[in-house]
Amino acid sequence: MHRQTDSAMEEFFFFKAGNKHFKIDTDAILFIHAEKRYVTFVTEAKCYPALISIGYIEKLLSPKLFCRVHRSYIISLKHTDEFDNELVYIGNKKIPIAEQYKNVLKRAIIVINGKRGPITLNGDVDKLLNDLNS
Repeated sequence: MHRQTDSAMEEFFFFKAGNKHFKIDTDAILFIHAEKRYVTFVTEAKCYPALISIGYIEKLLSPKLFCRVHRSYIISLKHTDEFDNELVYIGNKKIPIAEQYKNVLKRAIIVINGKRGPITLNGDVDKLLNDLNS
């Protein structure tokens, strides 16, 4: 992988396979998985396997957009639906959080403490807000 500028990697990069180059928008990446000497960039529609180290990829990606949560995983913060102390949930994929990366993830995000989890709106928002504040 050849790096042109800092800002280019925040928006997109090109994946080379044979003599073709495929543009990958970083916004489309759900997560990156490493296994042995390969990493796989996973999007909703495609997977892009590459012979490169996850450590090298981690240095190229913006820490505002991506976070390493395990020796084998870098997640997209934008696509993270929820997480607990053990797992990150991106769509139907469960990604483990290694002990050494728990604080890294917590420092990478903004957390607003709530009274309880999300509440499904079933009509009258004013009544719901009233009930929550009583």
